[in-house]
Amino acid sequence: MDLNTRSEKKKSAGDIALEAYKENPCGSNLLTLFAAYRPLIQTVINRFSFNLLDEDDLIQEAQIVCFKAAQTYQESFNTKYGTYFIQCLINRYNSLTRFDGADKRRNQKRDLSLEMLLEAGEEKILGYVSTNEGSISDELNELITKQAPVLLSKFELRVFKLKILQDYSAAEIAEMLEVTPTAVYNALGRCHRKLEGYIQGGDYYYPSSKEEAIKKPSPNSDEDNTSSS
Repeated sequence: MDLNTRSEKKKSAGDIALEAYKENPCGSNLLTLFAAYRPLIQTVINRFSFNLLDEDDLIQEAQIVCFKAAQTYQESFNTKYGTYFIQCLINRYNSLTRFDGADKRRNQKRDLSLEMLLEAGEEKILGYVSTNEGSISDELNELITKQAPVLLSKFELRVFKLKILQDYSAAEIAEMLEVTPTAVYNALGRCHRKLEGYIQGGDYYYPSSKEEAIKKPSPNSDEDNTSSS
């Protein structure tokens, strides 16, 4: 057995895949390189806990890091590519953790503020405090389902109904609507702004005969309707 054969035997699957990618940086070679480190990637993923990112998101991030690491890696680093790549991946996940935590705090405030807005708006909209707790929610839901379609976009309305009227979490809504959790939280934020302007900007009464709730026109009512379209 000559020295070249020994050297080839010492090479890992990752080393061979990296060489192939360097010689021909095509998509298939990059996938082969990524697959060689897939078990290590999963180990790193298991070390982290995210609120707004699922495993598919983290795998996509790992693919991007793998590509960038392959582009920047040099043998003069005096470390194997696998070690370099995994360290880059850990650094990336650490950065995402900080952003994820900040997003969670912002989104929790959005959830709370929207729910508090609707609770505070019940007395102003209905004009009384019912002795029957269920009737307030029913009447509020009836009002919102009639007025919200005018104020909200179709997507905002779907998110609003799922979150407020059906009590789904943002993650569940994102999965049902096939969007990111961030898109759901952004929609809830827009719902809050529009409904806050609606509740605080006009006078309301709720007829005892169960007729449709009526809002007296406010000076900027036309602008509100235009902005929601």
